[in-house]
Amino acid sequence: MNLRAIILNNFWWKLLSVFFAVAIWSYIRAGIQGEVILKRNPAGGTATGTFPKSFPIKVLAESGDSHTYRVTPTEVEVMVSGELTAMNELNAQEIHVFVDMTDVDSNTATGKASDEYAREVQVHTPAKISVQKVNPGTALVKRLPANSPLPNTPNSKP
Repeated sequence: MNLRAIILNNFWWKLLSVFFAVAIWSYIRAGIQGEVILKRNPAGGTATGTFPKSFPIKVLAESGDSHTYRVTPTEVEVMVSGELTAMNELNAQEIHVFVDMTDVDSNTATGKASDEYAREVQVHTPAKISVQKVNPGTALVKRLPANSPLPNTPNSKP
């Protein structure tokens, strides 16, 4: 058979098969968006991983602190590394990104620019996983008076 006959023989079945293959591939790809993308180290049993999504930055404050905090930027990208077996089991829900505000006196909020703090973004990971890179590495945290609404939220007034 020549090439033209091979392509055109049962053409519609072949086209339908390609369509289903693309649909299945797209479905599977969408399902793994929260998982880590691994780059294996050929020299050992380790791997480096990046996530296809950014992580929101949370604020760690004292339990009695009723202030509202605004963090800029709101999300960071994280790169981790570790043993290959641990990296294969890692998922995005196990990564926790935060800024620590526990060392700030919670009783003194003036509402002035002095209530802005540049903080290092910290990342908590499971055992056998270490943080390689956080982008950006610092965040600006603005402490607002207690029970004040955040700007641009449904509770704020224009």
